[in-house]
Amino acid sequence: MLDVIALQVPEVANALAGQWEKVHVTARENTGAGFYTKFDVPQGSPIERAAPLGDVGASVDGLEHGMGFLLWLQDGHIHQLEGYSYEENTSDIDFERVVFGAVGPRAMTTTTLIRDHIYIPLIDEGTEVIRPTFGVSLGSGTYRVLATPAYDPDDEHWKFPPGSVVRCTREMREGSEVLLAQELACDTG
Repeated sequence: MLDVIALQVPEVANALAGQWEKVHVTARENTGAGFYTKFDVPQGSPIERAAPLGDVGASVDGLEHGMGFLLWLQDGHIHQLEGYSYEENTSDIDFERVVFGAVGPRAMTTTTLIRDHIYIPLIDEGTEVIRPTFGVSLGSGTYRVLATPAYDPDDEHWKFPPGSVVRCTREMREGSEVLLAQELACDTG
């Protein structure tokens, strides 16, 4: 996995490999929608690059659509590997023993689903608030909304709850371009 991520960020590949040699796993969590593996890396030269790193996918035994992977940094050091499924339950998968295959850039793996950051307006907040989450691209600017790991419909009221198919437009928010859910769309999948 790290080799494929390093190919996508050649400007920091050597620093990434140097840190990876010293990494220790500190925690693993199967979220039911993927996993988080947390790492500890002895302090050294920080990686000067915005996280996450990589846009990697792989086929996974037990999952029809495979998984996507992101490597997160904290203060310039390897911190966490996130593996996410495409709306498939991973609760019964032992990620320490499962077979990963066809590892490569997401566009070249067996999965055809693309997961993007999207933003969902919240209602009943008293001011405009948007919640970052992920959506599975269905084409033509439409996305199926995915829940965040901490999604709680009793705590936050999303205008478009997980599972909704929404049409998104690009907007500038606080100096960054984001995909903002605007309206429900016909379910194209």
